[in-house]
Amino acid sequence: MRVARGTLLLGLALSIFLPTLARAEESPRHAVELGGELAFARMLAPAPSHANELSRMNGGAALALGAAYRSPFLFTPFVELAYTPLYASDARTRFANPAGTIRSSSQAWSGVVGLGLDFDRIRFRAGIGLYDFAVDSTLGASTAKASELDMGYLFGFGATLLRRGRFRMGVDLRLGLVTDAETMFMSLGLTTTFDALVWGARPR
Repeated sequence: MRVARGTLLLGLALSIFLPTLARAEESPRHAVELGGELAFARMLAPAPSHANELSRMNGGAALALGAAYRSPFLFTPFVELAYTPLYASDARTRFANPAGTIRSSSQAWSGVVGLGLDFDRIRFRAGIGLYDFAVDSTLGASTAKASELDMGYLFGFGATLLRRGRFRMGVDLRLGLVTDAETMFMSLGLTTTFDALVWGARPR
C-alpha cells in the first residue's frame, strides 16, 4: 500500500514539474514580458445599499498593464498598474436643497508588485500594493471628490490559450482586497503579452 501511494505521489509530482522543465529547455532562458488585460470587474463587498436608487452599475470594464520577468524556474516576479471601476449609481435624495438626484461612483487605481508561479500554460499570482480608492458624488452642478490610499492584495489565476512566437493570449481570473476600505472585487478578462526582451536562449 505504501509503495502504491509513493508511486502515485511521484507520478503526480512528475506530471506537474516535467512540463515546466520541458518549457525551460525549449523556451528562451530569460524574458521580460510586457502585457495588458481588458476585463469585466465586479465589486463583491461591501454590499451597497439600494435605498432610493434609480439606477446602478456594479463594476465595469477594467484595465491593467504590467511587466514580468520570466525564467526557466517556476517563479515569475511581476509589477502591475490597474484601473478597476467598482460601483456607480443614481439615487434620489431628500437631504439636499432643492431635492434631486445624486450620482455617485467609486473606483480604484492600483500599483502592485508580486510573484507568479508558472506551470507551463498555467500561472498563479499573488501580490501586494497600494490602492487609490476614490469616490465621486455629483448633485446638480456641484461635485464632491474623496480618495484615500490603502494597502491591498491581489490574487490571480491565469491560463495561456494561444502562443505564437513571442506573443501569448489567455484568460485571467483575479481577486482584489483593499484592506482599510474593506472592499473586495473580482474580475475576469482577456490577456495579451509580448516578450519584449529575451536572452540566454539554450542551443537547440
